[in-house]
Amino acid sequence: MKYRHLMAAALPALLLAFAAAPAGAAPTADQQKAIRSACPGDFRANCTGVSPGGAEALQCLEKNLSTLSPACQAAVKAVSAPAAAPAAAAPAPAPAPAAASEPAAPPPPAASTPPPATKNAAAPAPAAPPPAKKAPPPAAAAQTPPPPPPAAALTPVPPPMTPKQEARFVRQSCRQDYRKFCRMEPLSGGRAVACLRANAAALDPVCKYALMTLQK
Repeated sequence: MKYRHLMAAALPALLLAFAAAPAGAAPTADQQKAIRSACPGDFRANCTGVSPGGAEALQCLEKNLSTLSPACQAAVKAVSAPAAAPAAAAPAPAPAPAAASEPAAPPPPAASTPPPATKNAAAPAPAAPPPAKKAPPPAAAAQTPPPPPPAAALTPVPPPMTPKQEARFVRQSCRQDYRKFCRMEPLSGGRAVACLRANAAALDPVCKYALMTLQK
């Protein structure tokens, strides 16, 4: 407790010492007031081994700037920022304008080319091609008899089977396929056979062959 009182009493002396620092780092009256109100606790916490007074105290606060309270950081930065700012460099003198180069000598006149020799005699114009001979009128096309009508591509479908024939065919050759694909079709009027032909790609080979022979 006694040490804290001593440090609090020494803080004004510290600020007076700041004022005695070089002109570049000397805080103004407002800056001294800001440090006095914002940095007592930060100085006691970070600068216990530094004698209060002189530029060392300010350097200690600047060295520990990252650990200071925000208010103390702002007060210290206000003092150190103007001193740390480098003096503005004097603008370099503009280079002297380069001496205007002498105008280039005009290029030598191009050698005049002699005019082309005129032809002694004009070339004869090409002879016009002979007129094309007219083609003789085409002879009358010989009348040919019309071609015979093409033969039927498919063999005519045989007449439909009777219900008895259709039932016998299905029972002998396509019983499983009829139950699988066409059991809803009645065995009359060729409906069962027509249904089997519609599913020819999925039929049993025996049934498919029987359908092919049935068309012959």
